[in-house]
Amino acid sequence: MPEDRSHDGELSTLMDDWRESGMDTPEVLEAFFGQLNARLDLIEGNLRELHYRLNSELDAPKLVKLNEAWKVLGYKNYDACLYKVRSGHYRVNKEIVDRRSPQSRRPDWYADIEKCQLRDRTLVGKRSGLK
Repeated sequence: MPEDRSHDGELSTLMDDWRESGMDTPEVLEAFFGQLNARLDLIEGNLRELHYRLNSELDAPKLVKLNEAWKVLGYKNYDACLYKVRSGHYRVNKEIVDRRSPQSRRPDWYADIEKCQLRDRTLVGKRSGLK
């Protein structure tokens, strides 16, 4: 990853200003530390935003309705994810839960995101139920 050297220009400008203005060393240091503090505030803000984004991804609900889970699992569309359920890649009562009401004939699929992701990472030969 290339280094960001945009601050080098600011530092040289500050040094040139110091030479031309006859500023004392403490004044230059104060200006320099002011710039450093501004940069530090910017970095801390970026870190806070990144921390928030990462935590919001980690706080995802455990069971997600299949018509929303396909996005989280990285499929192109709902049908691709449904195919994985029907083909047996995701197993009912393991990675997939059917939460239909007792009088309903139509399944209401929910995916356990963590288990589905674990299943996706497992090599085919190591999976039970699929050969």
